[in-house]
Amino acid sequence: MYRLPFDAPPSARGSSSAAAGVPTVYRGSFTLDRTGDTFLDMREWTRGVVFVNGSNLGRYWRVGPQQTLYLPGAWMRRGRNEIEVFDLNGGVASPVIAGLGTPILNQLMPNRSPGS
Repeated sequence: MYRLPFDAPPSARGSSSAAAGVPTVYRGSFTLDRTGDTFLDMREWTRGVVFVNGSNLGRYWRVGPQQTLYLPGAWMRRGRNEIEVFDLNGGVASPVIAGLGTPILNQLMPNRSPGS
C-alpha cells in the first residue's frame, strides 16, 4: 500500500495516452454559462476518484450499483472548471465524462470484471 499525495495535483511527466493496467491521472476542463446540480456518468471508467476544481468529489467503481457521481452546483463556477480523474486501471479508451440530469442507480455491470 502506498500513500499518494493528493493535497496538490501531481506533477508527473507522462504521455498523452494511457496504458491499460497502469494507474493514470486524466485532466480536463469544461466551461459553463450557468451552474446547477448534475450527475457525472462514470460508466465507461474502471475504478478511481474524481476531483472537481481541486475538491474530492468521490470514488467510483464500474461494477456498481452506483454509476454516477453527484456534483453539486455550488462546487462549480461560471466559466472554466477543472476536472481530474485518478483511474486505478488506466487505459480508458474514450476518457469522456457526461453530465446527466438524473442519477443512474442500481445498475449492475455483470459482464464486467471488478478490475477491468
